[in-house]
Amino acid sequence: MSTELVQLFPTLRELKRAEKLYLIQFLVSSLAQEETELLQAGVAYPVWSPYDAFNAADVMLKALDEAKLGDHAYDRHIVITLGTRGGKPRVAGRRITVADIATWYLQQNRSVPELVQEFDLTHAQIHAALAYYYDHRAEIDQREAADLAAAEAIKQQHPSKLQAKLSQRG
Repeated sequence: MSTELVQLFPTLRELKRAEKLYLIQFLVSSLAQEETELLQAGVAYPVWSPYDAFNAADVMLKALDEAKLGDHAYDRHIVITLGTRGGKPRVAGRRITVADIATWYLQQNRSVPELVQEFDLTHAQIHAALAYYYDHRAEIDQREAADLAAAEAIKQQHPSKLQAKLSQRG
């Protein structure tokens, strides 16, 4: 860093907020003129803000989902939404995750018609969830195992008071 720049810091710290914003605008404009191949006239470039971080993350997740899903049959039925069921893939319009359906079908041996009736889902939604599960089996199984391990760790740290009372009586 040059000594001239270091000498400017005390003066910059003394500037009022509006003057600092003007200086930033001036510097950005200067950089934009120097970097014409990186920035194009008439194009809006988003500026990061901590206030927009949640929305930005949601937009990025949706873009990633679109890139991952591509032209699959389950595109209309399976969504991923930040803040809903921990961002796990789920049935569109519902909180039922792909992992829930895979567990009911594969581990609990529940039939598709049974799931349709009990959870008011369509056959297409269940088959889309199963197709998505098989396409992403390793990552879904890994996440479910991590979630179960985390839940077990919480149980170990905070034992049930009811279980303790029942075992004292028994």
